[in-house]
Amino acid sequence: MARALGYRPGGILSLAALIEQYPQAVERDLIDRGLRLRQLGTEALTWCDFRAIFAYPHPDMAVTRAMRPDEWQWGLTEQLLASAVDALTLLVWAKTKDAQKGRNRPKPIPRPGIARPERIGDAMSIEELNALIGWEV
Repeated sequence: MARALGYRPGGILSLAALIEQYPQAVERDLIDRGLRLRQLGTEALTWCDFRAIFAYPHPDMAVTRAMRPDEWQWGLTEQLLASAVDALTLLVWAKTKDAQKGRNRPKPIPRPGIARPERIGDAMSIEELNALIGWEV
């Protein structure tokens, strides 16, 4: 459960850390369920109930939004839609003269939390590669 919340301590300590770091988000999620944080530790809201609510937070919960402000909007559906758009854009580009010459390749839709790899350098020719690894041609 602690790993699901991103904390190292287990049990009540991880739940206490969650409350300490995101008090308003926790309160909001509890209010949505007709509960209050002040009820924690009572019959109305036991620690086990609290853990069950926050062990696997849904993407639309306030805690999820607070923990991952840039990523919470991108669920599986959004990822698949972006992949489909990228594939269609690439397919359309493949039919152009630019594609035949290998230039102006369309860039994928940026995904939150996923950094695009930076280009390290220019490609080397086959002759340069052969010289680098010591192959005689």
